[in-house]
Amino acid sequence: MKSWLTTTDHKRIGLLYFWTAFVFFLIGGLEALIIRAQLVKPDGGLGVSAETFNQLFTMHGTTMVFLALMPLSAAFFNFIIPLQIGARDVAFPRLNAFSYWVFLLGGLFLNFSFIAGPLFSAGRLSVAPDAGWFGYANLTSRQFSPGPNVDFWLLGLQILGIASLAAGFNFVVTILNMRAPGLRMLRLPLLLLRLGLGLGLRVRLRLGRRRALVGCRFRLGLVTGRLGLVTGRLGLVTGRLGLVLGRLGLPAGIVAGGLTLLADHRQLDTDLHRLVLGHLDRGEDARGRRRNLGVDLVGGHLQQRLVGADLVALLLQPAGDGSFGNALAEARHGH
Repeated sequence: MKSWLTTTDHKRIGLLYFWTAFVFFLIGGLEALIIRAQLVKPDGGLGVSAETFNQLFTMHGTTMVFLALMPLSAAFFNFIIPLQIGARDVAFPRLNAFSYWVFLLGGLFLNFSFIAGPLFSAGRLSVAPDAGWFGYANLTSRQFSPGPNVDFWLLGLQILGIASLAAGFNFVVTILNMRAPGLRMLRLPLLLLRLGLGLGLRVRLRLGRRRALVGCRFRLGLVTGRLGLVTGRLGLVTGRLGLVLGRLGLPAGIVAGGLTLLADHRQLDTDLHRLVLGHLDRGEDARGRRRNLGVDLVGGHLQQRLVGADLVALLLQPAGDGSFGNALAEARHGH
């Protein structure tokens, strides 16, 4: 008996989960039978009061979901997962035992509400939860549920939530880190993959009047992290390709820059050549104008000399015939 109470073996803990969940399953089935028997007749087949009916309805749903189905899945997890992945035990054996005993405490705490009325001076025996196992916000408020009924439900689900989180994280770490060599994630048995998907419903956190499926978020976060890793690797490959292209682009840029400089140098030579040719043309024009001016000056000087010679010839002609005056008049008239 002591060995069962202090065990950390995954097979024994799986059996403890199984038989405990089976007992709670029988309790939930008994509550369902009472509910159906009460609904046999319009006025009530068993004479159950409306308050008691609400308590049975709430505890039946809570028991079947949180005290039967989920622990049964934990039982299969404990017993089968280490065997299928080739591990000797789960990743955290003591945490595994802790999750079972916390689960048992939460189940006993919830069902203890059926006989806890005298402790709260409620005037009745049962103060079991009566706001529905779904826990709608208006029905669980102090205005519509003034007694300790909803408090039992909230505290019990918080205790069960701790057990679910401890077991779920334990199984996730076991599957990810304790597989046999060569057993990849895609080579896991189908049953184990199905149970792994069920971990998203096992790992959950219940806060007040709402229940957040932490397991699903954890799995989605794990998938997102892996996608981010793949994206990072693709980014690394893209960066390396960019580096290679940059290295190839550096010589290409140098060659292009050299060709541009060569073209600019040739254009500069062409411009200088045109400038020199234009300067030479302007020099030739200036020399031509100076040459023409010299010719004109020389021609004028010769013409003056010819005029002087004509005057001397006229002066040397004999006088008396009046030819000197006529010649001088002709010379003046010609010039």
